[in-house]
Amino acid sequence: ALSPSAAPATQADGPMAILSDGSIVMRVYTASASHLQKISGSDGSILWSRPLTWGGAAFRSAVGADSSDNIYVVGPPRSVSSYEQLEVLKIVASDGSLAWSRNIRTTAAQQSGSLAWPYWWSERLMCSTAGVFIPAMMRYSGVRRPGTIFMPADGTIAVGNVTRTTFEPLTTSSM
Repeated sequence: ALSPSAAPATQADGPMAILSDGSIVMRVYTASASHLQKISGSDGSILWSRPLTWGGAAFRSAVGADSSDNIYVVGPPRSVSSYEQLEVLKIVASDGSLAWSRNIRTTAAQQSGSLAWPYWWSERLMCSTAGVFIPAMMRYSGVRRPGTIFMPADGTIAVGNVTRTTFEPLTTSSM
């Protein structure tokens, strides 16, 4: 349960991560705001809270943590000027402060051509001490393929230097 200091109509049904001390980091939202909160695993009190805003899509965020308690938050894909963008945040677990913020972008030409992402976006993240893997459905030459976009833990990326990996589509048959 959320502590009494949480807003009355708070929804807590979004993604979450459990940290090594047993605390939970999760996205919570009300009718007008979205926050990332760290909640004590022992008594349910809110240890810190930080607002999340993603340019109009305030309620969707992916949340994950690695084994060293590095917290990653990814906003939903959105169109900005002539490109598509994902914002990636790295949050300090002890106090909720921002370690870094990065934008992963693709151009309009890439979106309409052979390299488009994310065609589908998940609110789940795969995290390791190396960084965060963001699941996405990417389009290559008109074919949708599941894959990941990788952001290193130190946040160092250069233009055109984000690792994208795609997997062959799963084929199923009925028996």
